[in-house]
Amino acid sequence: MTVEPIFVIVLIGLFVWSFAEAFVWPVVPDAAMAVVAFLVPEWAIASVLALAVGSVVGGVLGVALGRAGRSWPLPMVTGRMQQLVAEWLDAGAFGLVYQPLTAVPYKAFVVEAAERPIGLAAWGWATALFRGARMTVIAAVAVGTAAMLNRWVPAGSLAVVRTAVVAGAIALFLIGWRFAFRSWQRREKREALHSG
Repeated sequence: MTVEPIFVIVLIGLFVWSFAEAFVWPVVPDAAMAVVAFLVPEWAIASVLALAVGSVVGGVLGVALGRAGRSWPLPMVTGRMQQLVAEWLDAGAFGLVYQPLTAVPYKAFVVEAAERPIGLAAWGWATALFRGARMTVIAAVAVGTAAMLNRWVPAGSLAVVRTAVVAGAIALFLIGWRFAFRSWQRREKREALHSG
C-alpha cells in the first residue's frame, strides 16, 4: 500500500494546526478537518487522529511549559472566559468537558490547567476524550453529508454542489465563530457596566 504525499501533508498540517491551537492559534482545527473528511471521506479517521494527537501533545506541552513559568499571548480569550475556565477546572481534568461544548478556546484551559494540580497524563486523557469526541462527531457529520450528496446528486453536478457545500460551511463557521466571540465581548461589557 502506498501513501499519497498529499495525504501525509494534510495530516501534518492538521496536527500542526491542532498543536498550535493549544497555545495561540485562534481558529479551531475542526473546520479544516471537516473539509478534509467531506472531500475525502476515507481520510476522516486519520484526520481525527491527527487533530486529537496534536491537541494532546500541544495541551500537555502547554501545561508543562506553563508550570515552568513560560507564558504566551492568548488571542481571542476574554477575562470572562478565563474566569469560567477557572471555575470549570475546579473539577480537575474533568472540567475540560466544557471546552468542546462552548466557544472558549482550548488554550484558555491549557493556561489555567498549568496553575492546577492536574496530572499531565490526566490532562492528556481528558483532552483526547472530550476534544476527540467532538472531532469525531464533526467528522461523522462531514462523511455522512458527503455520502448523502454522492447518493442523491447527479454525477455531473456533484463537483459544483460539493464546492458550494464547502464554501457555505466555511462561511457559516466563520460567521458563527465571529458571532460567538463578539457575544462573549458584549456579555463582558454588560457585566462590567452592571458591576460598576
